[in-house]
Amino acid sequence: MLSEFKIAARSLSRSPAHTLVVVLTLALGLGTATGFFTAFVPTLVPSLGYPQPDQLVRVELQNKQSAWPMPIDAFHREAYAAARSFQAVALINTEMMNVVVEREPRGVFGVAVDAGYFPLLGVRFALGRGFLPEETQSGTDTVAIVTWQFARGMAGSGDVLGREIVINERPRRIVGVLPESWRPIVNLPNGAVFVPLVVPDAAKAPYFWTQMVARLRPGVTGEQAEAELKQLPLPPAAAQMKWLEDYTPAVRGAFDIAHLEWARRYQTMLWSGVAAIGCLHLLACVNAGSLMLIRTLGRRRELGIRLALGGSRWRVARPFLAEGALLTGASLVLGWVVARWLVPALLALAADGEMAKALDERLQTDAELFLAALAVATGALVTLLPLWRVGRLEVNEVVKEGAQTVGEPPRLRRLRGALVVTETALAVLLLTGAGLLMRTFRQLQDVQRGYAATERLLVRVYPTAMTNVKWAERLPHYERIAEAIGRLPGVTGAALTTAATPRPTTFPRKLKLRDSAGERETDLDVDVSAVAPDFLELAGVPTLLGRSLRSLKRGDPAVVVVNAAFARKYFPGASPLGATLEVTNKERWEIIGVVGDTLATRGGAVPRCYYPVWQNGPMFATELLVRKEGLAGEDFRKTLRRAVYEAEPGFAVMNIDTIERVLGNETSMERYAAALLKLLSGFAVALTAVGLFATMTFAVAERRNEFAIRLTLGATPGAVARMVLTRGVALAAAGALLGLAVAAALARFLEALLFGVRPIDALTFGAVGLLALVVAVPACLFPAWRAARVDPARVLRDE
Repeated sequence: MLSEFKIAARSLSRSPAHTLVVVLTLALGLGTATGFFTAFVPTLVPSLGYPQPDQLVRVELQNKQSAWPMPIDAFHREAYAAARSFQAVALINTEMMNVVVEREPRGVFGVAVDAGYFPLLGVRFALGRGFLPEETQSGTDTVAIVTWQFARGMAGSGDVLGREIVINERPRRIVGVLPESWRPIVNLPNGAVFVPLVVPDAAKAPYFWTQMVARLRPGVTGEQAEAELKQLPLPPAAAQMKWLEDYTPAVRGAFDIAHLEWARRYQTMLWSGVAAIGCLHLLACVNAGSLMLIRTLGRRRELGIRLALGGSRWRVARPFLAEGALLTGASLVLGWVVARWLVPALLALAADGEMAKALDERLQTDAELFLAALAVATGALVTLLPLWRVGRLEVNEVVKEGAQTVGEPPRLRRLRGALVVTETALAVLLLTGAGLLMRTFRQLQDVQRGYAATERLLVRVYPTAMTNVKWAERLPHYERIAEAIGRLPGVTGAALTTAATPRPTTFPRKLKLRDSAGERETDLDVDVSAVAPDFLELAGVPTLLGRSLRSLKRGDPAVVVVNAAFARKYFPGASPLGATLEVTNKERWEIIGVVGDTLATRGGAVPRCYYPVWQNGPMFATELLVRKEGLAGEDFRKTLRRAVYEAEPGFAVMNIDTIERVLGNETSMERYAAALLKLLSGFAVALTAVGLFATMTFAVAERRNEFAIRLTLGATPGAVARMVLTRGVALAAAGALLGLAVAAALARFLEALLFGVRPIDALTFGAVGLLALVVAVPACLFPAWRAARVDPARVLRDE
């Protein structure tokens, strides 16, 4: 067999252009598929890496009247821990942390877990260990576990085990580092730092809520476990909590997030990427297979002579197997390089969005194995068609081919036409998806948000030590934080609010509306935001009618301003000024002004009210809108964190973002999907153009005799060129129509990602069809030119 490889290598070296194009084509398909596997498969299949993932469940309380689940309270926690359906139960909670490392404070989303959490998940630590049971008791919970990424980003060098960090004003010693491949369960508390969860006695803290995750016993289903939990008696003290009767236990698979709207959109985006990558890889296989088939057909007379001289078909086919193996091997090596390049490119595309969190920049061993397996399957696929043609060769017909043969055999003509149509259809399918998402992204960008974004920062601040303190006691601390930030160089304003930017999902508040005459009363659900008096001016929201909150001070009568959407809905053609909103039986707010609408990215304007932060305060306020002249670099961010820490050590700065970046994050999913499909579509167009060019060039070479006779009988070179060009464009048009038809059938699967664009968008479909023809024309021009340049005298003399 070694001699066959030597012969194949010499044969390929005599056709360097063919060899290079096939290798590059296959490498592109293999590399993109592997890059996608590395980046997204852990997200598509989040249970990877967990032993017996089907046994892992989340245990929640489900309100009988609502779709929103709740964590577990003390009474249910005590009862459910004894369920026979569970072989192990663990508790987990989100914890806001002010982490000081080398005297640099930073807010961190942390996690508090009990000692059984990591053993239940089957986690193997990269360094150190998990928590011990005695470390989850009050007073001995002085340890911490960090992620690999957090440990790598810590100042200093060397082993982090045993190092001390300060978390919420308490020194803690690092006893474990999670593995680099650690991926938390989606929709459960997640963070960079883990601390022991100290669970107080149920009698002392009946409302201490925790998330619960459990591992089912072998053979037990989630439905059976849920049925058992419904039968378990609660502790006697729970009888006093009548509201508990409205809740029932719910057991969901730990990785089941299909009921969440954002998860459905996210999964749609990912599976669209899978389809796009599969489409591109199939296109690469068709293209490479076409090129190899063309090379095989060009040697069919040689192969026929070998068969006529007594060679077996296996013997004749072996060099093609060797060529396929060499081409696949070279493509495997180059595909690995493409994958190494592609994954950082994917990260760069998503660097400013939330999608960056989902990507894995390392080419791991399992991805390399995937690449090797895919290369073997691809090599077999692209070699199959040429081998099939060798097996179908008719010796007599091939040997007789000569001067009497005019044109190309009908079967080969149909086969090559089918390959061109398939390539074009696949490219058009990718282009259509990219076009729809690009138009969606443009529509989202064009949404007028109704507030200023430039030179504005969103600073999220969470309390770490005052979680159970009433709002009236917590507010002065927030105001001191706003004052500290306002004194920083370049800052011209800092205003506290519960929501600096509108959210796609709102949590309306039930109020009663009375008009100024007190004659009309309306129950309504309206979105409310508590704001500092100068917030609306700082955000650039205009006052349209009446007066703003700016002149208000604590102790003034309770008032509220509403947005234009509120006025349009509840006071059509009239002024809402003077009307009142009844918050409780004893408290009413007078409407003193109407301000402009502010919109979430995917939603229209909804009725909204703004009221001063000291007035019937919310449970918590976590954001400050900061106006900063010039860019806010890393030095300013460090200065801001230090200023907040020095003013209020019990509050953590969790995030500092420009408003532009916040808005960008809201469209990151659409932006990333559009960019990915646009990149893949570019590859697809290039592959289609190369395939069409190669196919038409070979067809011209096959039909040289036919063109010579046509020219001899009086046909003009222009007529011959038009015939070739028409054939190529017609095949491309047929492929475009087929691709558009398939795209129309599949477009509904993208509907969850679209905004302001219909799944079957005439503009997108028309532009893609036109682009396919525009690409086909230059790809066919050179073959048409060669056909017109055929010299009849030379061709007939050679024959």
